[in-house]
Amino acid sequence: MGNYAPALEGIGKLDGVQSVLLVSKEGEILEAISSSEGGSDFIPFALKSLESVLKIYPHYGKGEPGQQYIEFQDIFITLDRLGEDRYLILTGKSGMNLGRIRYEIKRSKKLLEEFRA
Repeated sequence: MGNYAPALEGIGKLDGVQSVLLVSKEGEILEAISSSEGGSDFIPFALKSLESVLKIYPHYGKGEPGQQYIEFQDIFITLDRLGEDRYLILTGKSGMNLGRIRYEIKRSKKLLEEFRA
């Protein structure tokens, strides 16, 4: 397994980020950076959400989905597909700067895609 931590550190250092998880499509945590407990509790929900989006997007004639954002009252979840077999799941406090998060994910995405399990 590759060492994904350096690619996740920039995202994990953003103010308000609670967890950054790189997971397999089966839900196995490949790497995690967390400042709070419970980040992994969102894995089944996040994977089911991505699975649903991947099933419905062809019916709308649009390109493949990119990042997804799900926001609750106190927390948000960002989901990003990294190839066919890995996903990035980020949790943080609601109201964070999504532009900054997208920038850090984009910056780290190339590194994350280079590593192979």
